[in-house]
Amino acid sequence: FSGVVLNDWQAYDESGVQHKLKELKQKGIDYVRLECNFGLAEEIGGAEQLDKSLFHRLAQATRECQKQEMVPLVLIQVPWREPGDSIDYFGHAMNNFAGAVRIAGVEPQKMLLETRPPISISAREERGLTGKSRISLGVRTGQRMFDA
Repeated sequence: FSGVVLNDWQAYDESGVQHKLKELKQKGIDYVRLECNFGLAEEIGGAEQLDKSLFHRLAQATRECQKQEMVPLVLIQVPWREPGDSIDYFGHAMNNFAGAVRIAGVEPQKMLLETRPPISISAREERGLTGKSRISLGVRTGQRMFDA
């Protein structure tokens, strides 16, 4: 199997996503990772402020992967170590994405969903990291083999 991280999917309109995915299929790509990083809690302003239109665009891109017979791997990154708020962020993200998936006609049994890339440090250690160290450990981005 071969896969690609389509990290700029948000820059395309619907027809642009379709065109890009057709190109990837012609190159023999089997799965496509679609990343959606909402950023830090202080940038978002609360779980209810998560951009619902972004979930709909993500679901449409996911469905387009399926139409091209590629497996979409969706990575949704929301703050998850915020005291008291992490459950709200996770709940809003999953509910919004589930609704968008239903509307877009995505076949959920034919996709993979991640909510955050794994890291090998404790929450206490993570809180003590500088921004640059956080990024290098993959706290804000996933590990990439190559970009599309």
